[in-house]
Formats: sequence, C-alpha cells, structure tokens
Amino acid sequence: MDHLKLEEARLVADSFLNSPFPYSNTMAALNERYGQPHKLALKKIAQVMDSSDIRRGDTEAFERFALQIRALVGMLNTLGPQGEAELRCGSHVERLLSKIPAEMRSEFRRRMGHRPGTVFTLVDLSEWLHYEAWCQSSEAQTSSKLQQRQGQRQDRKHEVKSTARSTTILHGTNEIVENQISVAASSKPTQSAKKQAVFNAFCPYCNKDDHYLSQCITFKAFSKDQMSDWIQTNHRCWRCARKHQAAQCTLKKPCSICKGKHLQILHEVNSKSSSIRGDSCLLSSTTETLYLDKPTDCRRVLLKVIRVLLHYQGKTLDTYAVLDDGSERTILLSTAALKLGMQGTGESLALRTIRQDVQTINGSSVSFQISPAGQPQKFFQIKAAFTAKCLGLAEHSYPLSLLSKYKHLKDLPLQPFERSCHFKVFVGTRVAEIQELTDLKSWRYVDSARNPADDLTRGKSLKDLLGEQMDSRTTVSPTAPQ
Repeated sequence: MDHLKLEEARLVADSFLNSPFPYSNTMAALNERYGQPHKLALKKIAQVMDSSDIRRGDTEAFERFALQIRALVGMLNTLGPQGEAELRCGSHVERLLSKIPAEMRSEFRRRMGHRPGTVFTLVDLSEWLHYEAWCQSSEAQTSSKLQQRQGQRQDRKHEVKSTARSTTILHGTNEIVENQISVAASSKPTQSAKKQAVFNAFCPYCNKDDHYLSQCITFKAFSKDQMSDWIQTNHRCWRCARKHQAAQCTLKKPCSICKGKHLQILHEVNSKSSSIRGDSCLLSSTTETLYLDKPTDCRRVLLKVIRVLLHYQGKTLDTYAVLDDGSERTILLSTAALKLGMQGTGESLALRTIRQDVQTINGSSVSFQISPAGQPQKFFQIKAAFTAKCLGLAEHSYPLSLLSKYKHLKDLPLQPFERSCHFKVFVGTRVAEIQELTDLKSWRYVDSARNPADDLTRGKSLKDLLGEQMDSRTTVSPTAPQ
C-alpha cells in the first residue's frame, strides 16, 4: 500500500489489515469511496460551480473555463444514461452561465436562438465556449502584438531619456563658475531630447517628420475646397488628415476656435457650411449613413432592381431603382440629386431605425421624371420625393450567369448587372393605395400555392431556386392581374 498518497485512502487500507482477504476488501472499499464515475462527475461539477467568476476581458480564465466544461462533457459522455441525464440538466447550464459576464450570456442566448420550451444542454454550452475561446484567442494575439509595439516605443523613449550626465566634483572656489557652466551645458541636450521624445512632429501631406501639418507651407496655401478634395481623394481622416477613418481617430486636443476634435488648420473643412441655401438637397442633421435596405453580403431575398432614366430640366441620368410595394415615400439619393443639380423645398423627416431610434433628418422634397431604360420616351412624374445626404442604399447584383445552365429559365425577363451603381432611387409603388382606389372587380388574384413569386418572399434566393427541382409553376405562370 506504499503507492497510496491520500491519508484517507491509507486509513481505509489499514482497516482491512486483519481481514481474510485484505487486498480484495481494500480495493472494493476504495472503489466504492473513490471509484464511482458518477460521483467523480458530480464532484467535478461542484468544483466548477464553486470556482470564481470570470471577469470581463480575462481571456486566460475564460479559456480555462471552456476547457473545464469540455472535459466535464467528455466525462459525462462515457457514463451512459446517468451521464446523459446530467448533460440535459438545464440548471447546470444556468449556474455555469452565471460565472461569465452578462454580455457573454446574452451572446450565448443570441447564438442559440429563441426556441420556446427548449432547454439548453451542457453540450450546447461546451460548443459555444470552445468557439468563443477560439475567437478571443485571435483577438488576444492581435492585442499582444500591439502591446509589443507599444513596449518597443517606450523602450526607445527610455533610451532617449537616459542621456549621460556628467558629475562635477568641486576642488576649489575658482572652479565654481566653470562647473556651473558645464552642468548647464550638459542639461540642455537632456531637456531637448525629452521634448523630442514626447512631441514628434509629423506632416501627413508631405509625409515628413520635420514639421507639423499646420506648419506645412504647401497645405496652408490650399483653399477649403482643395483641402476637402485632397482628404476625400486620398481617403484621409477629416480630423487629423492621417491614413485612417474619422471614426477611428484618437485625436484628443480640441480645436482652439470651435473646441471640436480636429486640427485647427482643418477648422473650415469640419465646420458646417453656411453658404448652402435652405432649398438645397444637402441639408442633414446627422453624419451617419442610414441604409434603406439591409447592407449585407448574404442577400436572401431578390429585390426588384430595375434600370431607369432620371430626367430633370434637360439633364438625364442612367441609374438603377429599387421598387418597394409597401413604401409610403419615394427616396432619391443625394448623389443623384447633385448629379442632376436638383433644387427643392426644405423638409424634415422623422425616421425610425431597426433599433427603434427616432432620428430627424433634414433634407428636401424634389420632383422629377423617370422612364424605363427600355422605353426612354415614356415618362412618369415623381412628385415630392425625399432626398438627404445621410441616406444610402446597399449594392446588389443578380447571379444571372447561372441561368445559362437551365433551358427553361433562359427566357426570364431579368436584366443582368453584376454591381449596381451608387445613384439609385427607392421608389414606392404604393400597390395598397392603388387597390383602394380601384374597383375590386378589375383585379384578379392568384393564391399562394400557384404563385412562384411567393418563394422569394419566403427567403429563398435565386441560387436556392435553381438548385431545387422546378415544378409546373415555373414553366406555366398564372394570369397577371389587370
């Protein structure tokens, strides 16, 4: 029994020294006390439950917690029905979720989805913890690289600061003046080195470190429009003119004129122009871009995007339009309005976003004519369309190259385009309003079972429809409403 390490195990072995079968009885007692797999699993669960909570941002503790849950799940999988019962216990999952921060608990429920009556299992929690730990490990590597770079910069600063100073030893009164001069002369380069280490001059326009942007002779000679064109063309920051977006700018020193967070030389570029007239299409109270449709790469629904011609005072613009049957208003992007030189009456529009935030947008109401690209001589009047600079539309494309694989789809009247341009119109066709003003006898409806267009409204994309076996609804379309 020399291999027994625990004191309790040795006491159990000593109690069977005078037994007729000491080894068998000792092993049976040890197996009953320490060898029950189910008890070991319950003890492991209790240890994890009693562990300390994971703090926000503690990547190592979170990874250790994920490994513990994964080991626990692997142990329970080997226990058969008893382990299966523990794996499906929802109270274990709730208690373990209380160990992680609140935002991570919300992320777990968001990933699992809202399924009424469904109890989350330890397997679901283990898989999510493993995936989240992998995501955090990649972020930790990126942050460690940034910390190494910052540490290298600090080491360079310490090297500059640690300038050797001469020590002066006074041996007589006649050398006091000379020693004072030598100390002053030796301290001057140290102070200048500190200034050079703390304040590093850099000009984003010249890409040199011998002067600031406000001291650049070439950039100071630019007008406001030239500065704006240079920033916009080179994709520079509107606050400090460096190579990053304005949302990522870390400039803290405010402008001495307006106290805004931008360089003083860029004050006129960042200030709101008062020369814009009240009836212009550029008025807006927000700097964000509000998308009328969801800008995502996974487009599950085909929108009705058509090629149109916009007409305004003798000018014509070839662009694309998105048709929306449920929209109450026609929206025109500001880029198209500027291209055609439109002028309208000022108007404020209250817009509710998908986050239930209400934002008041200052724009203008314009009127123009629109015609199909295939029938340029046929004009339709669009009245009181709303336009603002902060409104935007995502880019869309039709994968029409797949149509060549199927003979029965070649005759579909879809216009091919790989990427729609930025000048687009969001046209509200107002089908419900037309139906209210039209006699019901003039309309002939098609039920959902015979209407192939309903497949698109159910979330199926064109690629999904081409991959399925096409039925008779695709080849024989129902009679269109008159």
